[in-house]
Amino acid sequence: MHETEHIERSDAAICVWANMADALVASPSLRATWNKTSSAEMRRTAINLADVALSAWHAMSLDEQQACIPFDWGFIAAFVRSVDWNPDGNPVATIPHEMPRAIAAAILSDLSKDEAKQPSHSFARFGEWLANNSNLHEHAAHLPDKKDE
Repeated sequence: MHETEHIERSDAAICVWANMADALVASPSLRATWNKTSSAEMRRTAINLADVALSAWHAMSLDEQQACIPFDWGFIAAFVRSVDWNPDGNPVATIPHEMPRAIAAAILSDLSKDEAKQPSHSFARFGEWLANNSNLHEHAAHLPDKKDE
């Protein structure tokens, strides 16, 4: 695996993991699955799902990818919503690696709905946190500049 592929896969896995954590409140099947497994197993599931998500992402045209931006809170959030969580066995009922175009079509359909265009809960909370911590620029002024290192 090339370094850029490794970085892309790692980024996707982190995005899947973050969106899984965010979806716990809204998805009873995900919550039930998580409760019957362990966080470690769900992390491994996020890594495996990252490969599926990336295969769907790469099956899209550039215009379709643009419709799903941002990748983490748009595309990946819709992807996590499309997962068939399975609390009675493996965390995911099926991982259809052979159907990336079908997954891409489902994600595009999901994102075309008005309610899906709203920011995720975590993203909204981050925006609220950032607004309430406006003194961050003062803290950042004391950090070393990378060019000075």
